[in-house]
Amino acid sequence: MFESGRERGRTEGTPVYDRGAMTLQALRQKVGDDTFFSILKTWYAEHRGGNVTTADFTALAERVSGQDLDHFFQVWLYEEGRPTSW
Repeated sequence: MFESGRERGRTEGTPVYDRGAMTLQALRQKVGDDTFFSILKTWYAEHRGGNVTTADFTALAERVSGQDLDHFFQVWLYEEGRPTSW
């Protein structure tokens, strides 16, 4: 089956949009709601209207969460296929 020109359930098709959204949801599950929303609020407060990189976001997520998220972001952002563990 196809949905909007893409295969339903496919996770690697449009990494900037689909996979980016899934990465944020996985991050939310990993760090918990309170920490996740603290990351987003801090991100907005510190970078509103600016130019930033993925590395800037991952560093901020680690700083705010107090967790080492290197493996998590490697799996979700840079490896092919749908992540099965992180």
